[in-house]
Amino acid sequence: KYGNRNLPLLTFVLVKKRHHTRLFMHEHKIIYEDDTMYEVGITSNVPCGLVVDTKIISPWQSNFVINLHEAIEGTNKVLLYHVLHDEIGFTAEELRKIIHSLCYSDPRSSTSEAIPSVVYIADYIANYIASKTRYLFPHNGDR
Repeated sequence: KYGNRNLPLLTFVLVKKRHHTRLFMHEHKIIYEDDTMYEVGITSNVPCGLVVDTKIISPWQSNFVINLHEAIEGTNKVLLYHVLHDEIGFTAEELRKIIHSLCYSDPRSSTSEAIPSVVYIADYIANYIASKTRYLFPHNGDR
């Protein structure tokens, strides 16, 4: 409580862009050409909305990997989400749906973005403030 008002419940989710996890689908196809059989391995990107919450992530933390966009070229870079604190009590599925919906909230795009636009805006503002206040808090090597 703050005075005679209730404080809102909060959920903190950390979005990690810089990691080495890549997801792709691997498929074997057999191709016949000139009476010769070739076995070919074909890789492709995982579909939009795919969630991985077992095997490749930590079993002791509330985290998951999700692909939220279609790759235009190359391999999709999935994002790693860590639920740091959840006062609201979201189920894993509710949280994933909210995050997926936020990826469609960028007014400049009619498709899903790689990261929720609120995360992109927060990152942009933090970098802007850091660039403007760098002289106030110099690090070693900064001039």
